[in-house]
Amino acid sequence: MYYARCEGILTPELWGEIERTMSDFLAYDGVHQWWETRKHWHTEKFRDIIDAIIAKGDKPTAYATYDLSAIAKQNDLPPLPNWLRRGGPENK
Repeated sequence: MYYARCEGILTPELWGEIERTMSDFLAYDGVHQWWETRKHWHTEKFRDIIDAIIAKGDKPTAYATYDLSAIAKQNDLPPLPNWLRRGGPENK
């Protein structure tokens, strides 16, 4: 998607949708940790975009409307990691 944006294939409006989606997921600590160990896989320009999104410090809300702990209990799944709990990492 990033390269489609660079080539002018994606309109600014469509890129905005993708950027908002990335912002939702990049707000979680677990995703930050993943990114820090793997950002060297990507170009410097793309790293700058992702790092700028993370630097905004948005609150994790991608899963805020779902009670994932209740869903996990219903299915006898192991407890969710803190970064996936409702409201983000502050619910430890």
